[in-house]
Amino acid sequence: MSELVNRFRDYVQTLSEESGQPLQDISEKDLQMAMTVLLVQVLRADLQIKDEELDAVRRALQEILGLEPEEATGLMRAAAHAARDSDGMRLAMGRLDRHLNRRQRLELVEWLWRIAMADAEILAQEEYLIRKVSEMLGLGTADVLEAKVRALEDFK
Repeated sequence: MSELVNRFRDYVQTLSEESGQPLQDISEKDLQMAMTVLLVQVLRADLQIKDEELDAVRRALQEILGLEPEEATGLMRAAAHAARDSDGMRLAMGRLDRHLNRRQRLELVEWLWRIAMADAEILAQEEYLIRKVSEMLGLGTADVLEAKVRALEDFK
């Protein structure tokens, strides 16, 4: 798991550097919020938020972004509020679509699968949302399945 955490830390770091195209109108914090909105959307997709899923999102934010527990909880709350707003998801997707390269998109989808798997079951609503996000990010079915397999391997 530490290799994955290191990879994702590198991934977040590249968001504030040039990664094929410069980040123009968006800060690293904005991208972190956009990613957290997607994580929270997967968390809420089945209309039942389980402790395991909350813990998985909080742990991811702490380990990946280096946040303290209170900061992670605050970011989750802000993202949940943004996710309730119909524009929140659209804005998050737009930011990520403009600023993530293909490798970063695949890693994000892999993290979405991890959140969905945190409670040891993937419901149809969670899978639908992940597939829809993947499609909006320009990823194909093979990419989605590859990310799911990698997430499943880490889950075991």
